[in-house]
Amino acid sequence: MRRRAAFTGGAHGLREYAWTLLPLLDREATDGFTVSLLIRRHPTTGERAYYLVHAPLDTLLAEIVRAAGAAGR
Repeated sequence: MRRRAAFTGGAHGLREYAWTLLPLLDREATDGFTVSLLIRRHPTTGERAYYLVHAPLDTLLAEIVRAAGAAGR
């Protein structure tokens, strides 16, 4: 699942990144949750950040991106 999304970044204002969410196949979903790798890439510099995500199966990518942005503040 890929998406380009805006992300508010404090003093630098609004930033845009490309996001990819990859389910980790060796991690089975238990109790309605899944484990995935969220990758954030800056479109011009290519800089990447990685997040390990444990979320309910029906969580939208936009919600996961919002949570990752809040965790970085």
